[in-house]
Amino acid sequence: MKNIILLIFMFISSMNISFADSLNKKVKMQTYEGYHRESCFHAKENDKLHVLFHSPHQIGFGIHWHTGGVYNTKTHNLVPYQEYYDSQEHSYSVTIPEDSTYCFDFTNLNEIKKVSSFEISLSYTLNQPKNSD
Repeated sequence: MKNIILLIFMFISSMNISFADSLNKKVKMQTYEGYHRESCFHAKENDKLHVLFHSPHQIGFGIHWHTGGVYNTKTHNLVPYQEYYDSQEHSYSVTIPEDSTYCFDFTNLNEIKKVSSFEISLSYTLNQPKNSD
């Protein structure tokens, strides 16, 4: 059995296919105006990032990274911050410019009095580029 698994792994490794990391999560938000939340991940240069999110309330969204790591003061926008006033799904596909930690940026745009919190549905896939061997 170990030999079969090893052969399958060697076959897959020799093919020019891309590998993907995927994540589906809920980002819990507080209901006061201006509440800000980040969800971060690591990516490598030339990875392809595909993002889909949905919020039942008005939010601001962007993706950024910090040169030299999370605590460096130089911040760069991968997807510029935008405000969304609808409850539709939104998606982005971008190429990662450099190895770093990237952060999804969410901001509640207005106070919500009927509930104490709400959740944003966030899904993303990170595809590594195919080898050119």
